[in-house]
Parts: sequence; structure tokens; C-alpha cells
Amino acid sequence: MATLACSGGIASATGHGRSPLPRTPPVHGRGPLLTLILHFQSSEKTRIYLVIFFLSGEGMPRALGVMYYVYILLCSDGKLYVRSTKDFKDRMARHRRGDVKFTRSRLPVVLKSVIAVPDQYIALRLEDYLKTGSGRAFTLKHLLN
Repeated sequence: MATLACSGGIASATGHGRSPLPRTPPVHGRGPLLTLILHFQSSEKTRIYLVIFFLSGEGMPRALGVMYYVYILLCSDGKLYVRSTKDFKDRMARHRRGDVKFTRSRLPVVLKSVIAVPDQYIALRLEDYLKTGSGRAFTLKHLLN
């Protein structure tokens, strides 16, 4: 049975450098958009991140609604596979069945990290970022262990 340990923090999403998060100027005089990042570490060494956005002074968000997921798989040949999806459970089942062309010949795959975000645009930007040289370095340093 998996156990989870949780840590988290709040940071202002400023969009400096090649951050996968969009620039977040003050919105209608209410202050900057803040990002709450919860980090879970399972006993199977899978890192899970939940990213929640809310306006400062507004309190916690009312509801998460639909989430989008960016996940990282470690393939049997040592290659990393980064992808985003709306239906995480279905996508993982497709990987396990061998329905995904890239991972079919690299089974078994190990889920190393999952990042949940409330916006498809952010998920796609994060996926693109993690596929760059800088993103790969970030992945190796912070998302894999």
C-alpha cells in the first residue's frame, strides 16, 4: 500500500526566465496571481505535484474543476517520456497495454512524477518546457530521485 508525505508552499508566479508558468500581472487591482504547490512523495518514489492558482486576498479557490496532468515516465531503456493529458488513468492504462507507440517497445515503464494543473494551456507549456534542455536539467534535479 502506498503512503504519501505532503509538503507545500506558496509563491508568486512572476514568469521570469523560461518558467512554464505564464506571466501574472495584477488582475483588476486585486493583486498578483499566487501559486500553491503541494508536493506528495509516495512510498513507491513517485513525486506528485498539485498546482493551484488563486488571486492574493481572495482566499483559497472555490473548486478545482477539471485538472490536466503532466507526467514523467522512466522507460526500461532509461529514456524519459514526458506528456500531458486530461484523463490520467486512461493514459496510464494505455501505456501498460502497449497502446502508446513510443513506450510500446520500452515496457515496463515507471511513473516518476505527476504534476496536476487546473489549466490545459499551462499543462501544455509545462510539457514543452520539460522537453527543453533547461527543462530536462530541472527534471533531473527536482522531479526525479
